[in-house]
Amino acid sequence: MMKSDTILRILNQHAYPLPPRQLNELLALHITLFTVILLAGLLQTIFLKNTLSPRTFIRALSNVLIGALIHYCLLLLLNQPITSAPTPQNLSLQSFLGKFILGYTFADAMYYTLHRLLHWKYLYRRIHKHHHDTQQSGPLTAMDVHPLEYSFAQMGTELASAWVVGATLPELCVLSSVAKVFAMYSHSRSEGKAWVSVMEHEAHHRDGRSNFGVTGLMDWVFGTMK
Repeated sequence: MMKSDTILRILNQHAYPLPPRQLNELLALHITLFTVILLAGLLQTIFLKNTLSPRTFIRALSNVLIGALIHYCLLLLLNQPITSAPTPQNLSLQSFLGKFILGYTFADAMYYTLHRLLHWKYLYRRIHKHHHDTQQSGPLTAMDVHPLEYSFAQMGTELASAWVVGATLPELCVLSSVAKVFAMYSHSRSEGKAWVSVMEHEAHHRDGRSNFGVTGLMDWVFGTMK
């Protein structure tokens, strides 16, 4: 009986609906990411036939749901939004570009660090091996990762970078969407070139000792670019 009362008291104290700004942040970001995943799945089905497995698609969508749950818990814990309220000063194009560049660089640095940690034998076997064992067959493979990896190395780095640079909600949605598109492009098996080519990321999947970052900047700085 005492245990039941304790659980009910905790639920009454903490399991409440979010205030409007936090709820808007939660819904806007993860609906945006769901849309990005659905569009990527549609485009992959149309242009890269027979490369999208139902398992990968379901895992990608499941990770967005898990990321939303982590985001929800974080908003409850902080009791305030992660994003900044829009003001005339932070709505200018100059402000947007500055925060986007700084935020994306910070997110890349965090992802690089966490990705290298995920190749530590203990974490690799329990978390990151899931991704490397997945057949690299198309863009959505980037989202076919262990839920903990998605929560910390992907969602976590994006939320942290948005908070550090004081991003508004639209800026967070753009930052997170661009991060997903970059990650999916690197798994697309396309012959085209971007800032970091697909072939360079495939080299990471072959040896696991190089090309840990997204943009290539951190790999260049720390000598792990191949």
